[in-house]
Amino acid sequence: MRSILKLVFGNLLVLAGLWLGVLLLLSVGIDLYDLARSLVGKTYKRAEVAAYTDHARAQQIHVDQKDSIKTYAPFIEWRQSGKASETLNIGPDGYRTHRIGRDAGPEAPEIGFFGGSTVWGTGVDDDGTIPAQFDDLTTGVRVANYGERGFSTMQNLIELMTLMNRDVAPKTVVFYEGFNDVWVHCNRAVTDRLNSHTEERRLQAAIDRSDDENFAWNNLVAPMITMIGRLIDVDDRKSLPGCSADPVRAEAVAEMMMRNWEMAERLVTGYGGTFRLVLQPTAFTGKPRVDHLDLSDPRDRALGVELNTIYPIVRKKLAERAAAWSTDLTDALDGDGMLLIDHVHLATPGNRLIAQKIKAALDGSQAAAAQPEERTGAADRAARPAGSDEPGR
Repeated sequence: MRSILKLVFGNLLVLAGLWLGVLLLLSVGIDLYDLARSLVGKTYKRAEVAAYTDHARAQQIHVDQKDSIKTYAPFIEWRQSGKASETLNIGPDGYRTHRIGRDAGPEAPEIGFFGGSTVWGTGVDDDGTIPAQFDDLTTGVRVANYGERGFSTMQNLIELMTLMNRDVAPKTVVFYEGFNDVWVHCNRAVTDRLNSHTEERRLQAAIDRSDDENFAWNNLVAPMITMIGRLIDVDDRKSLPGCSADPVRAEAVAEMMMRNWEMAERLVTGYGGTFRLVLQPTAFTGKPRVDHLDLSDPRDRALGVELNTIYPIVRKKLAERAAAWSTDLTDALDGDGMLLIDHVHLATPGNRLIAQKIKAALDGSQAAAAQPEERTGAADRAARPAGSDEPGR
């Protein structure tokens, strides 16, 4: 009996050693692969799309953005860490910077743009982002980019709350959103919850230390699966659909988005500011030019179905609740211009077009807000006695 136990125990040790050896070899192999790729350089297919006029510059943009990394940020979960490069510069606070349009002093009112990677500026250099282009179109205001890759409406709401808590929130707040919440919440491979984000499962795995934790799985099997998946470039979070096949889920997702926007609007206006929601365009909403893009992947088509399931519900809710603080730009890219570089991100001309339309929406809302005051002022002046500086009674 003792010899059998010794044999079993010995075999288990051999198996454990082999498994650990495989993990070590895979880890070293991935590190060597990353090193070789950094030395040789990688060509990014997205940088070759016809929406770019300077493909060499586009390649550098994608290289710089690929090299940026996330760092933990309380409550909002992550921010890009500080970076300084030719096309991408991120301050120590995690916010992306730009150079153009900087004509206002520190006392000028601030306009803050919140959103996901399209606001942050995936695929364009610092001066090609929507906030940068807006800054270039305006004078007398400071423009800040609070966008972050992957952020959902709840993360932007929490970011806004933390800025208010520190008394540094912008006077005018623009939420440019729609795509990420559909991608996250209509995709059960990402989450079954509402008000979640793209990194839910990774963060959950990182902090899961419950009594019933499976030590062997989390420390021996899961790392192997992760490394193999990285080698073959598998992302199991991309399975769709979720909302188009489940009307209850679709309604819940749209309502969640609405409530986050309503809370943001009440917070901003409650502190005397101006709030503007912009429902963002995509390759699947409206009639933009997409013949220069490769959208043949079945997952792309499935994503389009999800977007066209949620967006009509959101539009209906905005109309029913008379959300005068919203602007629907889902058809803003319609026409012959090659503005998209993929399913949602824009080249600089597209971002400038969006910035122009957001500026028009803000100018229009400010003019509308001023009209009652102007009419009251005119009535007061008409009622004043001749030669009097005081209002009439």
